[in-house]
Amino acid sequence: MKLLVFFLTFIIFFSCNAPDNNQSITSSDSIATVESITDKIRKDPKNTSLLIQRAKLFSQNNQPENAINDLVVAISIDSLNPQIYYDLSEAYIKAAKSSKSKEWLEKALKLFPDSADVHIKLAQLHLFVKEYVKSMQYLAKAEELNNNKAEIYFLKGIIYKEMIDTTKALENFQIATTLNPDYYDAYILLGNILSARKDSNAVYFYKNAINVIPTSPEAHYNLGYYYQNSNNFEKAINEYYTIVNDIDSTYFQAYFNIGYINMNFKNDYKSAISFFTKAINHRSNYYEAFHNRGFCYEQLKNFSEAKNNYESALAIFPNYELSILGLNRIDKYK
Repeated sequence: MKLLVFFLTFIIFFSCNAPDNNQSITSSDSIATVESITDKIRKDPKNTSLLIQRAKLFSQNNQPENAINDLVVAISIDSLNPQIYYDLSEAYIKAAKSSKSKEWLEKALKLFPDSADVHIKLAQLHLFVKEYVKSMQYLAKAEELNNNKAEIYFLKGIIYKEMIDTTKALENFQIATTLNPDYYDAYILLGNILSARKDSNAVYFYKNAINVIPTSPEAHYNLGYYYQNSNNFEKAINEYYTIVNDIDSTYFQAYFNIGYINMNFKNDYKSAISFFTKAINHRSNYYEAFHNRGFCYEQLKNFSEAKNNYESALAIFPNYELSILGLNRIDKYK
């Protein structure tokens, strides 16, 4: 079992401006909004604010090429608006065109050499491609221009974390949260580092992340997993229940972990089977859940069901040794 992985190399480009993580756009709502903005653009085609709004909707709905088209038009109308350059660079990253992203940010740097934000965006880009030294150089310049920007220290923290210097990573993430007390991503990373160290201060930072975004399944899961690894099983289960009951009923990892606790620490195999089944219902290729369900059936002496589940696990992951061993054990009972 593993703590949820925080995919830094992608999200760094889209998290540093502290967006409202509680907001989401359904497909039907976004289509209606795009259509309404498009009607306005037809009447006022040189309105850059409208073009930027529509580009953001396209980007949120994984249509980066459409976003790029709008932003290129916007920048041709207003070439002195730095935000358009930032949005365009992010759209190119989403479109897997990092060289084009760099090109537009370098144009922005020539126009706005004293902007800390431009240097931060270039630092993000170089971090994205793992050019840590270059990224640090841009961050140093950004800090020289404006040392009150939380994003500078958040990015420095990521670089130190990637370089396995967790002490400096912690220092910088903490500075980021001091400058921006609502910096959810920094709280999560602080919690993750301290959790890996088995440091109880992880709880404080995960709870801060929850205070910022109460409906974050990630924050509740990571807190629950810390409790689980600390043998505080009831608190762990409470966090997992909060996820599946109040936030996301399809969150298969939470069901799996409740099942795991029931199986390994409570010897309640029937309850564990129920939760592993729920995990499988929401992730059909969850071979670990099939295996664990098989193990529970084995402990209950229901060898036919145990065999079925071990075989299901191996159908997904043919070399999964635990299920191979499970089948071998069952053969001895025959």
